[in-house]
Amino acid sequence: MKCIIQKVYKRYYVISLNIVSINNSLFIAHMPVNANLG
Repeated sequence: MKCIIQKVYKRYYVISLNIVSINNSLFIAHMPVNANLG
């Protein structure tokens, strides 16, 4: 039981890391645009 929970947790952890990295790259991509508007 614990092993299954750890596998699922690890999978969601990796997915959440990927989402965070995608959000960071999008944020960095929008930074120059915001700087130009400001």
